[in-house]
Amino acid sequence: MKEKDSTPQDPPQEGTVLALPCHKLVEHPLRLAYYNQTHLAGLTHFIKVSGLLEPILVQPLEDGNYQILNGHYRVRAVRRLRHKTILGRTYPCDQHSALIIFCTSNLLTKNLSALEEAMMMQGLIKEGGFSLAEVGKLWGHSKSWVSRRLKLLTALDTSVKRALNEGDSQDPAWPRSWPGCPGATTKPEYWLWLNDTI
Repeated sequence: MKEKDSTPQDPPQEGTVLALPCHKLVEHPLRLAYYNQTHLAGLTHFIKVSGLLEPILVQPLEDGNYQILNGHYRVRAVRRLRHKTILGRTYPCDQHSALIIFCTSNLLTKNLSALEEAMMMQGLIKEGGFSLAEVGKLWGHSKSWVSRRLKLLTALDTSVKRALNEGDSQDPAWPRSWPGCPGATTKPEYWLWLNDTI
């Protein structure tokens, strides 16, 4: 009887596209838990009709799982369709590079909310040891811009943070006066202030 080779397999080479088991995919720690359900439903329908046109990007982990660097919505959509596998492009890298790839790929492919940006920036600083200047360079802004953006995590009212996180522009419970936003009494004024000064 032939013995099985117990030698551990080498990790996939950079750029290899594989059919990855959905149960072996883990979310990136900087990914917000919130998913826009309208967008997710539309993407699920598109994948059902047309298939997955773009592989996700993953980092192989030592435990045999794959951390998602780009494609969280696609993974959710494929799981809703009960597919067992999803096409993924592997990119073996260290934690520092994985943080940069996660942030930059999401900046290129998705309109991030201000709160999503702030949470990513905080993760880069806490998890990756990035300086404000290094984070600013990734976003193409100054370190003072990064500092103001990070204030979203501490200065805003909880209901405002939730609405920003969820992209909710029709929430009737928004406050009449905006914390930290002098002179803004309406939502459009608040959004202008947020985009111009934070």
